[in-house]
Amino acid sequence: MEAECVVYHIRRPGMSLQEGYIGVTCQTLARRFCAHKAYGNAHLKNAIALYGDISIAVVDSGTVGYCLKIETELRPGNNIGWNIVAGGGKPPISKKGRKHSEAALQLLRQRNKTLSSQPEQRARLSKLHSGKTISEEHKLIISNAQKGKTRSAETRQRMSIGMTGVARSQVACMYCGLTSIGSNIARWHNEKCKHKGVLSCS
Repeated sequence: MEAECVVYHIRRPGMSLQEGYIGVTCQTLARRFCAHKAYGNAHLKNAIALYGDISIAVVDSGTVGYCLKIETELRPGNNIGWNIVAGGGKPPISKKGRKHSEAALQLLRQRNKTLSSQPEQRARLSKLHSGKTISEEHKLIISNAQKGKTRSAETRQRMSIGMTGVARSQVACMYCGLTSIGSNIARWHNEKCKHKGVLSCS
């Protein structure tokens, strides 16, 4: 049995089906829209970044074959609207519910561990997030999401093994002198130190 999919239209207000972007997906519209914002079609990605009034809507729904047929009718050739290529290509299939094998998970862990230890990668991430601020509402959501959570002994053991042998530089707080890893000092000390203005390391 074929998966249920939708034909969707990404457009600005007043755009007809001959304008904007036409696509087919078996994912949720929110997930597909986020994917378009991150990578893929340069025309569409740039349009999403440029305009603040872009939305996504369902045009039709049905089997994969039916939706691809509708997409082909709406995008019979290349470079129509924000589409670069003609319609009719196979849509991305949702991976919801799929699980990686333990071997694949181990490879992903090793890859991420290697990337996070590379100075150029750390510098790139630092530049990417520099200047970003989180609203108080967002902070509260993050805080509430973590409250009451307890990690199993297996999870704690896995985290311990993952950090074994990882060199973590020690940094001293400029106000109370406490020494810890950089992330702890940044979160709880220096300008946030409760001893600021009371004690001095100098």
